[in-house]
Amino acid sequence: MRSFWIFAPFLASNVQASFYLLTDNWVGTSFLSEFTWENIADPTHGRVNYLPQSESLARGLTVVSSNSLVLKADSTTVLSPSGPGRDSNRIMSRKQFGHNTILVADIKHMPFGCGTWPALWTTNVGTWPNDGEVDILEGVNIETPNVMTLHTGANCTMPLSRSQKGSACVGGR
Repeated sequence: MRSFWIFAPFLASNVQASFYLLTDNWVGTSFLSEFTWENIADPTHGRVNYLPQSESLARGLTVVSSNSLVLKADSTTVLSPSGPGRDSNRIMSRKQFGHNTILVADIKHMPFGCGTWPALWTTNVGTWPNDGEVDILEGVNIETPNVMTLHTGANCTMPLSRSQKGSACVGGR
């Protein structure tokens, strides 16, 4: 990952149009202060061990320069079948964004292969999964193409007649 840009809407009072202004620009070393490294058990019960930022930096699983950020999973340790999972990174922005926000990510490379699950998603952490989740980018194992998914709470419904372009997929891919 090289950079993220966040745009927030600016509404002109006499015009029926929205304009977006750049509000945040995270490149390279700015990720270190603008994101938290979550040192938590995997909430999806995967076999992974998320490291805190300091340990990830020390072990070379987070590599940062002035214009790039590289997040890696440990690929050299031989794991015991009954031991903990592979060391990796899970980061979350410190800042929260509201509706009508545009996120632009410039991703140079994303892991691909068995046992990988790189993802970029948005959610309301405090009420997850009830307020939904938008999986913008999700690369599951060796599956292609990208899996873009909307997750909702149990009582979310969509009207049968709507101005959606494309098709809806319920209960699968």
